[in-house]
Parts: sequence; C-alpha cells; structure tokens
Amino acid sequence: MNNATGEAAISAVLLDFIRVDLVDGPQEIDAETALFSSRVLDSIKLLDLVNFMESEFRMKVRPMEIVMENFDSVARICGYVRRTQERGQT
Repeated sequence: MNNATGEAAISAVLLDFIRVDLVDGPQEIDAETALFSSRVLDSIKLLDLVNFMESEFRMKVRPMEIVMENFDSVARICGYVRRTQERGQT
C-alpha cells in the first residue's frame, strides 16, 4: 500500500469514527476541518480519539505528541499516524 492509499484509508476510518462517535449533531466534517481549535471536539473526546487510534492502528500515542500540529485535523492526524508507523512506534 503506497502512502497516498494508506493515508486515504486512515482518513476514511478516522472520519467515520469522528462523525459517528464523537461529533454531537449534524456537522460537516472533512479531512481539513479544524477539530480542536474550532471546538468541534473537546479534550474528553480527544481521549476517546487517542484510544481509538491506539486500538485501530496498533500504535502508541505519546502524551508529548498530543499537540495541535498533530491532531487539529484529520489530515494532520493521518500524517502523524503515518510518521509514527514509519518510525516503528506501534
């Protein structure tokens, strides 16, 4: 699986989880939507997202890596997941 395909698959899984399990009410969410800086999600839902990511992608999210640069959009989360997997920190 190449990076583009891998990121598309990661993005689809994340978007589905966020839309179904984390977002309250109907909201348009895409890969570029600011999730935390625009308050679509809060810190409690961030914990749910991290738990989901660790389970779904078989990775460990380090507390020091939970920053807006890695988590403020699905696109950023995809990049973070890919970089973490490439480093072998799963």
